[in-house]
Amino acid sequence: MVEEGELNLEATLGELDPSVPDRFKPLPVWRILNHTSGLPMIVTEAEFQDLDVEGMLAFEPEDILRLIGDRSLDFEPGEGWHYQQSGYGLLAGALQKATGKTFLELMEEHVLTPAGMSSTVFNEPDTIARAYSGENGALRPHPGIFVRPLLPAGGMDTTGADLIALVQALGRGMIVKKDTISRELLQPQRLQRLGRDAEGEGYGLATIISRNGDVWTMGHSGGGGLANIRYSPGEDTAIIVLTNRSGGTNSGWEIAELLSTELFGEPHVAVDE
Repeated sequence: MVEEGELNLEATLGELDPSVPDRFKPLPVWRILNHTSGLPMIVTEAEFQDLDVEGMLAFEPEDILRLIGDRSLDFEPGEGWHYQQSGYGLLAGALQKATGKTFLELMEEHVLTPAGMSSTVFNEPDTIARAYSGENGALRPHPGIFVRPLLPAGGMDTTGADLIALVQALGRGMIVKKDTISRELLQPQRLQRLGRDAEGEGYGLATIISRNGDVWTMGHSGGGGLANIRYSPGEDTAIIVLTNRSGGTNSGWEIAELLSTELFGEPHVAVDE
């Protein structure tokens, strides 16, 4: 959408959707994507946490602003960082206002169809592999449901084959050109360094930028530890780890770290000042 001029990452939420509360209007798209906007977290709201599966499926886009619309920003834009899904939901709603297309329609047009991802679904728990989390020595099924307005924050269920198709499409420039990826993702002000992130690493535009040796990768975990995916545009190489173990485990991340070191070299580590 950026390459086609449909979206400017410097545009503000208010420019895309004038109906959002005034204190949310000045927030640029890129700050929402890298979680430095200060937008309130919806998942910590008591009403949200009490949702059962039926409530999750009934949750509507307007419910986001109903729960957080009256709240102040958690911090001034750029003065902090926290992972929050509410911004992605608001951004999807704003894009629908600006383009006339839902998030799922935009995904189909710009990602799934060009990549040929025919087995990827959203919120269809009966069609996906069951995930489990450990609880008191027993396995507990993971519901596999994401509230519909927050699907942009992580509600995609896919397969290894479809993820291979995705990275192949990225490598061929069928979704976005590699120079656009580098230009938009590696801008220093758009990278929020966390923990032991070294220079040039951090949480970027809905992706984590990591460096091993001379190679940088973009990627993310998902599903509460179910998956970890990393892609190096320069090496045209991807690491895809999928599991069905949810919650309380970093096995997907640990495996991806080992493979990154084996393929690309030792990870960069910040030097204490």
